[in-house]
Amino acid sequence: MAHGGFLINNKISEAESIVVSEGGTATGYDISNVQDEIVSNIYKSTGNTVKIDITMPAAIDFSSIAIINHNIATNVVIVLGLSNTGFTPVMEEEISIGTTNILERYIYRRNEVGDLIKTYAPNTYNNLGNKTFRYFRFTILANEPTTIGSLFIGDTFVFPKNYDQDYNFNFNIEKAVNNIHGQMYEYQISEQMSHKLNFTEVPEEHFEDYKHLLRQGAKIFVPDFDKKPCYYGIVTNSVLVNVRQRATDLLDNFSMNFMENF
Repeated sequence: MAHGGFLINNKISEAESIVVSEGGTATGYDISNVQDEIVSNIYKSTGNTVKIDITMPAAIDFSSIAIINHNIATNVVIVLGLSNTGFTPVMEEEISIGTTNILERYIYRRNEVGDLIKTYAPNTYNNLGNKTFRYFRFTILANEPTTIGSLFIGDTFVFPKNYDQDYNFNFNIEKAVNNIHGQMYEYQISEQMSHKLNFTEVPEEHFEDYKHLLRQGAKIFVPDFDKKPCYYGIVTNSVLVNVRQRATDLLDNFSMNFMENF
């Protein structure tokens, strides 16, 4: 088993422009939705073949990309074109599809009009190694219109030593309790998956890296970089609590909570 880690520092919000150059845009599902961190705000195409062109203000350093909350089938070819001189790519990477679900996973949430709806949200990530480019073109050769909740272009943080393998995997329901004429009732708002990651014997020189995981912004948790499942959400901690081991000069017994976003 490979070490796990996170995809961090999403740079998509810094994009100078994001344009659908082929595939169209369904009314109410604008391409700008892929820039926010609300994965239920989706882009939806009108055509089957889709090209999404992203221009950054300048060339950026990155090592990973991800497509969040999409409907792209596992047999669909996605090509990422990369360039520093425009949308004629000097380098192309084929993106393979993998989903967060090892078993079929459906999550419920309230939509904008208050209806409780069932959401199925596959995520796909690829590690590309350290690269520097300004222009990005995602070409999706699908057999139906494409939907995407968020795009991720950022960095890869691999745990220098893996977390304890008996980490907690929790299911959470957010709900409110109210009453009408003295009759109590429950109102479900959403459901989420969460993880509690426990770490032991983390060398002090790595503590600075772990601090980045607490900072603002959505992240993608990858339990094992040899496999495809990944989870999009936030680290809910504001403090890394640790105990210093004097004898071994190590940081010991700190944990991190990660909550999925849908």
